[in-house]
Amino acid sequence: MSDELVLVRIVGFPIELSRRAARSREAVRRELALIQFSDADIRATLPARLVEVAEAVRVLLSASEIVDLDEVQAAIQRGSAAVSFEARIPRASGAQLRELVELFAEADEFCTSGDLITLAMAPECRAFQEWFVDEIARQLDGGAPTPWGGAAT
Repeated sequence: MSDELVLVRIVGFPIELSRRAARSREAVRRELALIQFSDADIRATLPARLVEVAEAVRVLLSASEIVDLDEVQAAIQRGSAAVSFEARIPRASGAQLRELVELFAEADEFCTSGDLITLAMAPECRAFQEWFVDEIARQLDGGAPTPWGGAAT
């Protein structure tokens, strides 16, 4: 994995939608963490792929904090609906971020099927999450910033 840092510019980051998506991800993450901390007998009653997703999400989340929370907090205090910011991100992390989004999408399928009790992510939150990760990955590959173009809530 390359440690080279790339400056990524996020333009028009929708604050409230980001918060909603984060709450949804956090609810799923907590439930997946419970699976990780369950004993082998309980894990044996779950779909094997769900247990694999729980482990993969735990590993990938350990190094995926990107958003400059101070900048977002300042935007909230100003009453802004959106904020633009820059972050230095390891060049090789694009694939990991895409994998994380795919894993959360797979976890949503388990939410829908009833294997998890958490509600699946709302479509607008999923669209935001996919834009955000694609935006980072595209810029890591040399692309120019593209502002969020969807609904802000």
